[in-house]
Amino acid sequence: LPRILGLSNALWLMQSGVRIGVQRARELGFVQEVVPSGHAVERALELARYMAGYPQASIRSDREAILASYGRSVEEGLALEDEARRRSLSDGVMLERLQAFARGDRPTPPSAE
Repeated sequence: LPRILGLSNALWLMQSGVRIGVQRARELGFVQEVVPSGHAVERALELARYMAGYPQASIRSDREAILASYGRSVEEGLALEDEARRRSLSDGVMLERLQAFARGDRPTPPSAE
C-alpha cells in the first residue's frame, strides 16, 4: 500500500479507518479510473480486449522489467528496461506489430476518463 499511495497516505488510511470516496481514491492513485455505476465490468472487458491484442510476450517482458526495476537506481532500471526491449524485439509477433505501426496501422486505445 505505501508503494502505491505513499507512506503518509497509507498510514493515514490504515490508522484512521476513514472511508474515502471514488474521486479521492483516484487522486491517491488507489484506482486508475472511475466509471459510472454499473459499468465497471463493461470497462474492464473493453480494456482486457484491447490489451489482449498486444503481443503477450512483450507485455510480460515490460511488466517484469517494471517490477524488477522498482526501487533500483535509474541506471539499473534503464538496463532492465533495455533488456526487456531486446527480448520483445526478438518476438516475431512484436516485429509484425511494429511494422504495422510504422505503416500507420495503429490501434485506437480505449479512452480513459
